[in-house]
Amino acid sequence: MILLSSCQTIPKSISPKLPITVERLFSSCSHADGSGYLKFENSGDLNFGTEIDWVAKNEQSWHAEAYNSFGQTIGRINARLDPPNLKVSIPRVNTESLSVDEGGRLLYDGHFVGLKANEIPCLLIGKIPSDWKDNIIAYKQVNNSAEFRIVHDGRKLQISINHLDRERASFCSYYSWTEYMGLVNYKFEHCFLGKEPSTAVIQYENGVKVKWIESHSV
Repeated sequence: MILLSSCQTIPKSISPKLPITVERLFSSCSHADGSGYLKFENSGDLNFGTEIDWVAKNEQSWHAEAYNSFGQTIGRINARLDPPNLKVSIPRVNTESLSVDEGGRLLYDGHFVGLKANEIPCLLIGKIPSDWKDNIIAYKQVNNSAEFRIVHDGRKLQISINHLDRERASFCSYYSWTEYMGLVNYKFEHCFLGKEPSTAVIQYENGVKVKWIESHSV
């Protein structure tokens, strides 16, 4: 759904005192890795699925390799932020439409998809990018649940966290942003389920769904 939007004043950020159970969720995700199954769906139909290994060695880059059922490499992803660069070679993915702008934002056909390249590792391991912590505009906690509202890089984010008492909490993040001078709104949902095997799901309004099922704990 596309909605018209009027200009709004961005609230000032706050610095809430966060308990350790919440503080530990924030990470640069710059030294992490993982393995799992990645699949893409469109309106419920499976478009593509593959086994993937990935690694982030620093804050400026991460890499991934895709494999078939025989363990053969069938594609690669290389993402860099300084300078911004994205190289993708995965079967059945329109790689020519994928790019990053000078701010590291991921683009498809020249349109922002709501994520930055350096945020992808955090989405996969169930962490919240550490630089978002400076942009909190509202926070509340009740028992083992917490909720944030954040404004970051032109996006409004609402994050609802559950099971803070577990080693790996579960949470859902709701992203929204605008284009065309604020006249058109876009949004999507990202949920991370911390129970084994952990799962990350991104769901766009147009029916596009990306699901990651981790094959081992990080």
